[in-house]
Amino acid sequence: MAQDNIARILVADDLEYGDDGGERRVPSAQLRVAADLAGPLHSSISLVHAYDLPEIVPLPPSVAVLEGPYVAELKRALDDESSQLREDRPALDIVPSVEKGDAVAVLLADIARLGCDLVVVGTHGRRGLQRVVLGSVAEEVIRRAPIPALSLNPMSAPEPQYRPSRILVALDFSASMHGVFDAAAKFARAFGAALVLATVIEEWVYPVVQSASLLAGGFVMPLERDLREYANLRDEQLRELAAPLVASGLRVETRLIERAPSVSAALLGEARASQCDLVVVGHRHASRLEYALLGSVSRNVIRDASCPVLAVPSRH
Repeated sequence: MAQDNIARILVADDLEYGDDGGERRVPSAQLRVAADLAGPLHSSISLVHAYDLPEIVPLPPSVAVLEGPYVAELKRALDDESSQLREDRPALDIVPSVEKGDAVAVLLADIARLGCDLVVVGTHGRRGLQRVVLGSVAEEVIRRAPIPALSLNPMSAPEPQYRPSRILVALDFSASMHGVFDAAAKFARAFGAALVLATVIEEWVYPVVQSASLLAGGFVMPLERDLREYANLRDEQLRELAAPLVASGLRVETRLIERAPSVSAALLGEARASQCDLVVVGHRHASRLEYALLGSVSRNVIRDASCPVLAVPSRH
């Protein structure tokens, strides 16, 4: 997100939901959100549905004959969603397309081919073994995409006319933090939203340090003092980050969360307590096995958040 604006948003539409029983489809949550964001961000939208056929060789004639009408129906569904959104947004630039192939491969190729700056995906909230075995197109795109990804889970799809007003920004003071910070500031300026800059110190740090101090001779108090100084340093760094944003006219709050059971739980709790309607987190490009079995802060936040989550890749 180094550019001044987010010129093109890619929306992955699985067409799994949205039929209200009438003649017209209800636009997907991810398309509605992208349309709400597109105006303030000065963006166009590429709406993509990827389909694939079973790998049967040779393809039965009955399947080949049906593929044409099937694709035509998919295109009609995307066109219907797009036209509905243009009814109250006549200037909305949206181009729908149906593409054949593996969904993840199609979306990643489109990101590169179209020069997209943001991808919007929806997750289905699978858990446990089902998630590990079946995986998730959305999570795989988030894990591998070189651009920020905005994700919606079944609990986080906002009401129509989405306009983020309070943005929680998860900062870990790593080298990749600046991408998270810049992306959050970009959204705050576009929507006039307040920023809540947050960093977390986990609970496990304290007993580990105390145990180490006892083994070293029982100097608990000096090490506790060091921890307090560390917390004060983080608090001061948050305020230093906030200062230029405040000077530029943005509303900024800071949160130092100490002795948290986990980073993701602390961030989710703060998002609820601060009534944030967008969370911005960083993530690294872990392997599929690491991502599925070991998890990550961003993965847990994306899975359980009650609002949209913007995941910014570490190398972006």
